[in-house]
Amino acid sequence: MQKMYQVLLVEDEILVREAIASIMDWEACGFSLAGDCANGTEAVEFMQNSPVDVVLTDINMPFMDGMRLSRHIYENYPETRIIIFSGYGEFEFAKQAIQYKVFEYILKPVTADELREVMIRVREKLDADKNREQSFLRMETGYRQYTRNESLLIAQELNRLFKGTGERSDAFKELLNYQISFDKPYYRIGIADVDAYSDMMDTVDSDQRDKDLITFVVENICNEILSESKLGSAYRDSDDKVLLVFGEDASLDGETETFDIEEVCTQMQDKICEASGMLVSFCVGGKVKSSHLSDSYSWAFKALSLRYARGFGQVLCADKTASLMESELPETKWLNEIREAYSGDKIETLDDVLIEIENKIGDSYWDEKRIKSFMRHVLRLSRTMALEADLAFTPTDEYEIFVTEEKSFRKAFKCVREYASLAAGKCMEIRQRGAKKISILVTKYLQENYSDSGLSLNQVCSHIGVSSSYLCQCYKEETGKTFLEALQEIRMEKAKELLSYSALKNYEIAYKVGFADPHYFTVAFKKSTGMTPREYAKRKE
Repeated sequence: MQKMYQVLLVEDEILVREAIASIMDWEACGFSLAGDCANGTEAVEFMQNSPVDVVLTDINMPFMDGMRLSRHIYENYPETRIIIFSGYGEFEFAKQAIQYKVFEYILKPVTADELREVMIRVREKLDADKNREQSFLRMETGYRQYTRNESLLIAQELNRLFKGTGERSDAFKELLNYQISFDKPYYRIGIADVDAYSDMMDTVDSDQRDKDLITFVVENICNEILSESKLGSAYRDSDDKVLLVFGEDASLDGETETFDIEEVCTQMQDKICEASGMLVSFCVGGKVKSSHLSDSYSWAFKALSLRYARGFGQVLCADKTASLMESELPETKWLNEIREAYSGDKIETLDDVLIEIENKIGDSYWDEKRIKSFMRHVLRLSRTMALEADLAFTPTDEYEIFVTEEKSFRKAFKCVREYASLAAGKCMEIRQRGAKKISILVTKYLQENYSDSGLSLNQVCSHIGVSSSYLCQCYKEETGKTFLEALQEIRMEKAKELLSYSALKNYEIAYKVGFADPHYFTVAFKKSTGMTPREYAKRKE
């Protein structure tokens, strides 16, 4: 007789609690009502002495509410399923419980049919988990009987063969000792990699024994399918991957091929997921003779990096994707589109441009290295555009480090979009200030500092906080003059005033209006007025 799953009911209103307890035939659905509690505190005490499989709980209760109880269960009894029933006013709040892996939400009042449907779904999930656990136990028993030393020796020789780290003839000879031969006309070498344990994930907290067991499961299932179909064999590698060897009698052009590599890999992938809940990516190289096994392996290994953009659970075969992997990433085109979005009236479309690029990369066959290089270029371009508005704009250093080290493409690109948004905001801010305001600030600064012979464009830009190119553009648009023309004009006007209303000598006037060289002052004054300073001064006499 199948053991009943235990249910705990938690509800502070006694009438509602009694109604739910009696609303359905629990045993008919495979459950036994282990007990009922009036609040979360009582439920915690109950579960300490009598663990249960399912907890049905209200949200709004005294002492410890349903949300806090859900969190306690999630942290201390992760295998226990949680079902929340809630009033109308709390339903939106209940959705937040998703972080605690709540299985289902039922809106009050609870009907018998609705509760029965939910409990049947819970039972099916519990049954599936139980079957998976039993399957794992059987596999673990097989794993304990597995000869680890032999596996390592086989992996060592296959690596020598596939990676070209030793003489092929020696590796072939050693593998014959383990009844592994390469006597087929052609081969394909593949790699099966558990995504959760791959280089794409941070697994410092993972138990190596768990990795070994899962890898054993992958190898076992792959061998089972490959042996049954007589397509090849699977061997556990030394780095938690599984090597796949497909032997073929077909010619290199594939005309007589009798099986679909992608279909076989998908079959193995599905069975592994069903048995372990793990996503595994399969990458298979092209068809080669036994003398070129390393070429097929190299392609498969390189293809693993495509998961960075495309995601986990991939099946990638050289026949279908090799040419796509060689396609060029349109970096120049995309950077020009981004630069154009920063310009003029299109800045509000920048995020749309980036989202479109992100989606194209997500569907692409470009490797991690190329994509990360492109994202760093986008960061630098964004800062270049923002520097025109703010010389102190946030450097890209920390963002580039994050993009380089982050293993998730989507998270990395989100960081790029956030930085670009900051840059766009700064550009919009300065444009809202407008060229008129900038020209006023420039003119004011020149009028106050024209006597400084060292006055420069960079000095003014630093004072106002914009780039030299942007300042010159705004000033020219607003006044029709260049920076130097405006400075020279102000100095000449001041010199005229001093020549007309003071007794200062020419060289003294030159110094006062910002000329370090009196001779150059004379040349500049005559060019501006058509007269030397002396001739201009005589006009007042």
